Amino acid sequence: MAQFVWIDWNLSKIDMHALSTAEVEFAWHNRVDTRSWSLPDPGTESYATLPCGRRVKMIWRYNGFGDETCVFVVTAYKVPARKCPGKRIGRHVPKPN
Repeated sequence: MAQFVWIDWNLSKIDMHALSTAEVEFAWHNRVDTRSWSLPDPGTESYATLPCGRRVKMIWRYNGFGDETCVFVVTAYKVPARKCPGKRIGRHVPKPN
């Protein structure tokens, strides 16, 4: 089970985009990863659809080397449906463990 690291900095970023921690955590658990990188800092770009139908883009990383239990969300924000890559991103599709 992922644990999320929330600090004032990333909380203010998602708040500016009118998202809650619960929505972002739901999105992370139901995400489609589209891109990852390791330099200059590791990160992953993901998209998800919230239960209300809003689509969000997230930039996130694991908060430690080799530790895939702590997740640090750099930012998350609403995107129009046409900006979501790939096929339609479904609702409530759990990621395999």
